[in-house]
Amino acid sequence: MSYERRKVRVGKVVSDKMDKTVVVVVGWRRPHRVYQKPVRRETRFMAHDPQNLCKIGDTVRIRECRPISKTKRWRIEEILQREDIAEIQPGDIITPAVAEDAAPAPDPQPTTAAIDAKVAVEPEDPPADVAPIADAEQPEVQSTTQPENQTDAPEAEVQDNAPEAEVQADAPNADVPDAETQPDAQSDTQQEEPRQ
Repeated sequence: MSYERRKVRVGKVVSDKMDKTVVVVVGWRRPHRVYQKPVRRETRFMAHDPQNLCKIGDTVRIRECRPISKTKRWRIEEILQREDIAEIQPGDIITPAVAEDAAPAPDPQPTTAAIDAKVAVEPEDPPADVAPIADAEQPEVQSTTQPENQTDAPEAEVQDNAPEAEVQADAPNADVPDAETQPDAQSDTQQEEPRQ
């Protein structure tokens, strides 16, 4: 077959991980055989790239050639357009899991310009005519809470009476007979009847 009669395709490089080989996707449209609606399809070709010049996203022209390997029957003829793609794809980014109860991140360190601006705004020494407030001048606040040592008298009585109430509850009532101490009337009558 002559060189001019070999098939030529234009496609986009989708993988360049192999040595001297790239995967080129060529899109095409044909009408559906039954419904006659145009259908888009893609075909993936393994193409020979001897200098490893192609990168992902490049638009290339490939030409049919002799079998180079089991799956390679195409050769890169020309790189038509270079595509600038980031080295890290969005799917490759792994974000660490954020704990719900984790402490918030600390604020970044202030820059020297921010520190200088803060020093310029804030005066270093208070004016001489303003005297600082002494601790003795501030009114004392009386606390309304009682110390833990002191207890109210009624609470102490309730606590002292509590064990007696428990003892009284444990003692059996004389009015109510226990089921264990008095036998059932039916069981006595059954035992007294002679058997025939």
